[in-house]
Amino acid sequence: MEAQTFPVQARTAFGKGAARKLRSKGLIPGVIYRAGGEPTHVSLDPHALRSLYKNIGNPNVLISLDVDGSSFTCLLKDADKHPVSRKLFHVDFYEVDAKEPVTVEVPVTTSGVSKGAALGGRIRVLRHTVRITAKPGDIPAEISVDVTELDVGMVVTAGDLDLPDGCVVAMEDSLNLLRCIGKRAELVVESTALLDGDEGLAEGEEGAGEGADEGAEAGDEG
Repeated sequence: MEAQTFPVQARTAFGKGAARKLRSKGLIPGVIYRAGGEPTHVSLDPHALRSLYKNIGNPNVLISLDVDGSSFTCLLKDADKHPVSRKLFHVDFYEVDAKEPVTVEVPVTTSGVSKGAALGGRIRVLRHTVRITAKPGDIPAEISVDVTELDVGMVVTAGDLDLPDGCVVAMEDSLNLLRCIGKRAELVVESTALLDGDEGLAEGEEGAGEGADEGAEAGDEG
């Protein structure tokens, strides 16, 4: 995955007042963090940043940020948004090393039509992302799960995933990601209820028969 160049400017003014001035100019504050180093403060265009991620469709795309002659290859670490308008207020980047693995959340998608669909089943996504560890250049845009063989009641766990080379799951293998839900469970319940009813009917019929026999015997005795 090649890093996408994105323009930022160095920032020396801090605090709420400085942030308000930036936003009045259509910019927002940002910070570049890196292990063992001091953070670098920047300002950037939030609309351009949103457009970049929307066009690429990969939340873990590598971003190349040039600040005062220094280049930082980063992942987007966090983004603060307005709770109502969802406008970006502030973003954090984390500088990565091409040789050092990082842990990220990757979107999970599905492909194919499950066997359970024939029974009216459907796929329920229990987790929309999966946590993996990989070198920055090996991070996939998404992890696709083929659900063709998934029948009603079956699940896909983190340990079932077929990950690209260089990627390992960074969560419990037993964690459920997808489940095929549908009518089979309801049919089992209905069948059980019918069986219970049959047993009750059989007992009633048997009881009725015993009563009839006793009556007949009484009649014979009389």
